Amino acid sequence: MKVLKKLFLFSSMSSILFTSACNSSLSSAYRLQYKPAPSISLNGISKPDSLFIANIIDRRGKEEKITFEPDATPLILIPLWPYSHSNLNPIIRFSYFQPSLIDVLNKLFVTDISAAGIFKQVLNAPKGIEQIEFERKLFSINPGTYKLEIILKKAVWSRNLTSYGLSYPGTFLWALGFPVSYGNVYFSIEAILYAPGGSKLIGKKQISKETSCTEWIYDQINYKPPISEFKLAEIFPKVTKELREFIFQTIKKYQIKK
Repeated sequence: MKVLKKLFLFSSMSSILFTSACNSSLSSAYRLQYKPAPSISLNGISKPDSLFIANIIDRRGKEEKITFEPDATPLILIPLWPYSHSNLNPIIRFSYFQPSLIDVLNKLFVTDISAAGIFKQVLNAPKGIEQIEFERKLFSINPGTYKLEIILKKAVWSRNLTSYGLSYPGTFLWALGFPVSYGNVYFSIEAILYAPGGSKLIGKKQISKETSCTEWIYDQINYKPPISEFKLAEIFPKVTKELREFIFQTIKKYQIKK
């Protein structure tokens, strides 16, 4: 894939003006900065003291964890072959300075659930401190603390790279405004909530979201992240909205039963 892009950019100088104009319009349409939604109404429950969010458990497939873009399969160079399919990490980077998706998600979930206002405080194991020991001390000091586990099941860019069955000449269609690839970005977690003390399971829910993802040759002009990263940022608030509702309703039922 990287070789094809270089060939295309070298051989088609006329596309630069076109892609620059498109890039300027994209920069205003896509954002990566996350802003949590406002706090929710707590009608029906008494505000719990605290929630401990365990570090995310990563259950993604091997391909989804690769942080660099693999070379394109040679299948698209076969005349009349329509496309090649691959499952990729949505936050592929083209340098060695890459963020960890798990580290980012750990911070974002803590930030969002804190902003939801369901608990007086939301905690995560500090980096460098073993989580088991941190949990033991936390629950002994504050036995009223709930515990949330999040399992990352999928975070994948399902990508169909195409040269329209024309082998190398098909890449010139990208300059004319034809997509480089079609596909979608899919994100799925399983949330498990435990009662105060962290041992009794009181709720479990799988949350999955998906959005289409069409890639264009100009997407990464000016060193922008791949379009898949913007798409992941687009669906993440939909996941946190369901996660907030799951936590609220589960605690509500638990408090009523008590």
